[in-house]
Amino acid sequence: MNAGYKKKGSLTRYYLYEPFPELRTNTLFSRQAEAADNSNPKQSVEGIKGTNHLNKFCALPSDIVIDYMHLLGFVNQLFNLYFDSKNHKKDYYLGKKKLNFSLCFI
Repeated sequence: MNAGYKKKGSLTRYYLYEPFPELRTNTLFSRQAEAADNSNPKQSVEGIKGTNHLNKFCALPSDIVIDYMHLLGFVNQLFNLYFDSKNHKKDYYLGKKKLNFSLCFI
């Protein structure tokens, strides 16, 4: 699936990965950070640029919470993508479909 969200001339594409990628564990994160530190010239490994000072205080990535500000922007983009009538001919458009879901609040 290839879905897009257009805003002020820019296009952001979201891709559905199949099979769904495995979640990054703390051990894998540490190995990738060390590999990035040891690379010559310096290169990121799977998006990780190296170790940082937070590693001394918490286990990355499991101890990090997704912050509200970024989550809100992303969820807003998805809702616009799924429910904006401009996308009514797209496969992912949900505007006219009856949805059966429940929201859980912590």
